[in-house]
Amino acid sequence: MGQARTALSSHWPEYLIEAAGLGLFMLMAGICVMLVNAPDAIRIIGNADIRRALVGVAMGLTAIAISLALLGYPAYLGVQAYELPWISDVTTDVNDPPRYDALAKARAAFERVNGVLDVVPDAVVDSTLASWVEGQLEARKAARARRDFATADRIRTELEERDVMIEDTPSGTKWRVAR
Repeated sequence: MGQARTALSSHWPEYLIEAAGLGLFMLMAGICVMLVNAPDAIRIIGNADIRRALVGVAMGLTAIAISLALLGYPAYLGVQAYELPWISDVTTDVNDPPRYDALAKARAAFERVNGVLDVVPDAVVDSTLASWVEGQLEARKAARARRDFATADRIRTELEERDVMIEDTPSGTKWRVAR
């Protein structure tokens, strides 16, 4: 009983929204059936199968609309929980210039997910560039081992000038071509 009370007290907005959606669906069902089976509608649409099909289409569209409306609240919670940006964070108002920080946050979130799941494969890199980068990374690794940080920083700068981004990780240095 204690778990049910805790769930009810912490999730009552979701339960209330679901109950409202179900109530709205039932109300719409009653209205649609009443309208389609009204004497004037029977005169206009004589075939009972067509009237039933119209009720089915109306109920399907109502269910879709309510479902989409109900998904709005969990999406709102998800955005708050993960601090993802809303599309409204990117404005096009003349007096308020566009804020692309929302897009940057969305891209950063996607890159975190892609870093784990590897959904989008890395771009194909020219083999000449790849061998040059690997050589530069070996030279940088050797310079760091000698504690020659000026040379290591110079190599990093040279790589960045050629749009090669490097990241030092505990498992080694990773690199990618900036897009």
